[in-house]
Amino acid sequence: MNNNADLTVCIPAYNNNESLERAINSVKEQTIANQIDIFISDDCSPIPIDKERLEKFKKYFHSFKIIRQNINLGVLSNAEWLFKNIKTNFYTFLQHDDVIADINFYKRALEYFQKNKKLVCYFGNSVLSNLNVKNRSDYEDIINSSFSMYSIFDNEIEGLKDDYSISGEDLILNLTNKKLKFNTSWSAIIFNREASLMVGGFGGGYTLSIGESSILNIYREEEHFALLYLLCCIGECQLEKKPSVIRIIEPSSFSRSPTHPAILMSQDSSFFALYKLASVIERSFKTKSSGKIIELILIQISNIPLKFETSQTKKFFSAYKLKNKRYSKLVKNSLDKSRQFKSKFEFIYMLKAYFRYYKNLFLEKIFQDKETYYFYANFKLINFIKDLIKIFLKELNNIFKNLKKIF
Repeated sequence: MNNNADLTVCIPAYNNNESLERAINSVKEQTIANQIDIFISDDCSPIPIDKERLEKFKKYFHSFKIIRQNINLGVLSNAEWLFKNIKTNFYTFLQHDDVIADINFYKRALEYFQKNKKLVCYFGNSVLSNLNVKNRSDYEDIINSSFSMYSIFDNEIEGLKDDYSISGEDLILNLTNKKLKFNTSWSAIIFNREASLMVGGFGGGYTLSIGESSILNIYREEEHFALLYLLCCIGECQLEKKPSVIRIIEPSSFSRSPTHPAILMSQDSSFFALYKLASVIERSFKTKSSGKIIELILIQISNIPLKFETSQTKKFFSAYKLKNKRYSKLVKNSLDKSRQFKSKFEFIYMLKAYFRYYKNLFLEKIFQDKETYYFYANFKLINFIKDLIKIFLKELNNIFKNLKKIF
C-alpha cells in the first residue's frame, strides 16, 4: 500500500444506505483503489448512514472515513466542509446515487494530470439512467445503450485538441452553447486541489451566501459549476471519449423530491449565482480568457428568467455591478432579455408552487409512519382529523410567512 494517497473521493451522503453502498462498491473496483482516500460526510440524515454496514470496504482503500454532521449543513455546505478537510493533490465529489463504471477511470485521470501540468480539471463523460442498477454487470449495458452527456465527435464542439484537452475558455464556450449538448455529472469531474485553492476553494466566497439567498428568496445549495468557471480562467481541462460514470436518478433522489425546498423559491438561483460569479471573476482575474468567460456568463444569464424584482434584488445588482464599462451594454441587454421571460401569471404560478409543496409536505407527514396512521384512522378517527387540521393550519401559516418575505 502507498504511504500517501493521490486522490480523495468525497461523498456528501444523505439517507440512502443502499445506493451509497453501491457507489462505494463501484469505487473499490478501481485499479488504484489502494491510492484513494474515501471521505463520507453524512449530512445529519434522518436515517443515519450505517457505519457498520460499510466497515467491509475499509480494506480496499488507502483510508476510509465516515463522519456525521451534528446539524444539516445543506448540499453545498456539506461538500464545502469535505473540501476543507482533504489532504490529497486531487479530489472529486461522488454523488451517492452514482456509480463509476470504468475501473480505470481514476487511474486515467491522474495520468493526464501528470502529463499536462496546465490541467485544472478532468471533465469526464457520463450518462443518465433511471434504471434500477444493482450490480456491475448492469454498467456496461447502460453505458452502451445510453446517450453520453457530451460527445467529442460533435461538430459543434470548439477548441478540442488532438489529445482531447481543451482551454478553459473553450470549455466554458461549449458549456454555455445552447445548440450543443455538453454537460456531465459532478461525479465525473476530478479537480486539482492546489488550483482550486488558488481560486477560493470549493464552495468559497464566489457562491451565494446564506444571507443573500435568504433576502433574494432563492435556493442556495446548487454550485452551478461555478468553481469550474473560475478554474477555467487559469488553466486547461481534459475531456474523455467514452463515458465512465453513470449518473443514476433514483425516484427517491433529493432533487426529484416533491418536497424539495427549491420549489418554494420565487427566483432561479442560477441567475444570481452567475451574476455574482461574473463580478468575482472580474475582481480576481485580468486575462483575456477571463474577459471572454465573463461575456459568456452574461450571455448565459440572458437565457434565465428573472421572475421577481424587489428592492433587495436591485441592491444585489448594485453590489456586484461590473466595474469595466465595456460590459455595461451586455449587462443591460442580458437583464432586459431575462425580464422578458416573465409571465403575467407568474404570481399564480408561485402560489401553485407553494400549495403543491405544502400539500406534499402535509401528506408526507401523515404517511411517514403507516402504523400510527392506521391506528388513528381505525381507532381514533376524531383525534386523527383534529391532528390533520392542526398540521394544515400550521403549514398554511408558514405559506403566509414566506409570502410576506417576498412582498
